[in-house]
Amino acid sequence: MLTGSLLINPMYIATHWQASASDPAAHPQTAAQYLRVVRDLSINPYWIGLSEQGADCSVALDWLARHIGPINRELDAILQEGLGCFHAGQRPDIQIFAAPLLPRAGIDGFCNPHVHPLTLMVDPGRVARVDWDKLVIHELAHAVAQSAGHGERFRASLAHLCLAFDLPTPPDHSLDLLQTWPPYATNPHWAKYWHIA
Repeated sequence: MLTGSLLINPMYIATHWQASASDPAAHPQTAAQYLRVVRDLSINPYWIGLSEQGADCSVALDWLARHIGPINRELDAILQEGLGCFHAGQRPDIQIFAAPLLPRAGIDGFCNPHVHPLTLMVDPGRVARVDWDKLVIHELAHAVAQSAGHGERFRASLAHLCLAFDLPTPPDHSLDLLQTWPPYATNPHWAKYWHIA
């Protein structure tokens, strides 16, 4: 995959974006390149962005370049812990990215099964930091179940992950509750997290 001036093997894209940005002068270009990458890997590229109004995002781009590496490393650590709960044959090839999901997307994260490796995209700004693991677990359950829906295969994968992370298991009687399981605290100040405001 060609991203800007870099040729990156798709299997290592996530690892590349876990590194810390080093050149402050290049922060706007680095952040813009990152946004292009996550849009390319997204189910819908119009779900991802730093502003719905198209305002000057220079502060947000600088913040993104400085922080995306550590954020992605933390999310990947949660992902790897979750994958460790499954036998090797049950673990999909999977990568994870943090991305600012616009309100019009109506979601806090998603699993894109149409790319290889499977790609989880989560918006850590929408969730209280102590609950990042819950959002990652939810999306990982989709990947393991190989299902975009919230049916029985998803519930079984999610229940397995919840037990491993010592979280309440999803209820058997209501598939509707699975859409937001495990419950997590939302962050009403999403724009401030990504330094858009």
